[in-house]
Amino acid sequence: MSTLAWIVVGGLAMNSLALVGSVILVLPEQKLERLVMPLVAFAAGSLLGGALFYMLPDQCFYNSRNRFDDVGEEGLRDRSSRPHHSPRETYAEVVDKIIVYARTTTLGYRTESLCRTRSGRALSNTGASY
Repeated sequence: MSTLAWIVVGGLAMNSLALVGSVILVLPEQKLERLVMPLVAFAAGSLLGGALFYMLPDQCFYNSRNRFDDVGEEGLRDRSSRPHHSPRETYAEVVDKIIVYARTTTLGYRTESLCRTRSGRALSNTGASY
């Protein structure tokens, strides 16, 4: 179909939905009560759907579309939001040095303050005593 045909068909479909209001005026009350709830649900769904599209950021849409183009339907599935790395994690070399220091040195009065530091947590995670 040409673009003009799609415009005409879409316009007619929208006008037929708009005429529902004038048809309701001539319906008997019993039929009106049966039709009101589905029409209200349709209107509420349309309103919520429009609000969803306006609230969805453009970048979110383009990211999803690009993932769908690259991977297919699998790209639209939920993914883990867990970071790939932890920037606050203590490096393994540093943990090894802390363990060596803790084993070769008497910490004495600094033991309690070390418990609350990142180094103390690193020692606790490795199971080393200090």
